[in-house]
Amino acid sequence: MVRYLELQGQIIEYELIAKKVKNLNLRVHADGRITVSASPTVPPWEADAFVRKNQAFIFSAKKRFATHRESFDSQGDPFSEGGRIPIGGRERTVRLVTEKKNDVRLDGEILTIAVTDTEDRTLIQNAFRAFVTQVSKQYLPSLCEQVSRRFAAFGMFSPELRFRYMVSRWGSCCPTENIITLNKFLICVPPDCVEYVVVHEFAHYLVFRHSPEFYAVVESVLPDWKQRKQKLEAYGALLRRL
Repeated sequence: MVRYLELQGQIIEYELIAKKVKNLNLRVHADGRITVSASPTVPPWEADAFVRKNQAFIFSAKKRFATHRESFDSQGDPFSEGGRIPIGGRERTVRLVTEKKNDVRLDGEILTIAVTDTEDRTLIQNAFRAFVTQVSKQYLPSLCEQVSRRFAAFGMFSPELRFRYMVSRWGSCCPTENIITLNKFLICVPPDCVEYVVVHEFAHYLVFRHSPEFYAVVESVLPDWKQRKQKLEAYGALLRRL
């Protein structure tokens, strides 16, 4: 259900989503969308009041995301000569070269993308994604193993790990099937942000919903999770560019 409110002289649109949740949950997405999850028994006027109560957070988040989007947009096409692509949270300068075999090499601050045709953007993007796939399979499992050991005290077993490209989420989990799926593009963000994502997904094994109990688990493992989450949000706009 889409709802409209006038806040600070602006018409704000948000989507009210009925879910089996105890508390109302508000989320401002990287693309500016606003969603509120609430129990089906919660009347719309109560959701409206909840949005009004959190309007300072909403406008702050929308401004922050808009700044991030403008920052990435101002850098131009990341797959052009001189484009900028972060690896491990550090921006690297793209260098395009023509070679008989597609390959991607990282040498310090230079990310060399070698393809048979440097005018073919799709070819360049596919070469980069092949590089991301290779690195993610080498890097992410070891980090997950470290986090798994920290959750051993909760009686958890190591889950099956899967990796894929996602454009709106950094990770997901299915506790009933013992599967955690991570976004391959996590290799682009700072290591402490990757650790936050992994801890977040592991915590869902203990508390499925985003409740105070859930965040208490996250905080017991990562006391500074809020700062890491905020840092990660800066990379949300990047997912739709790579």
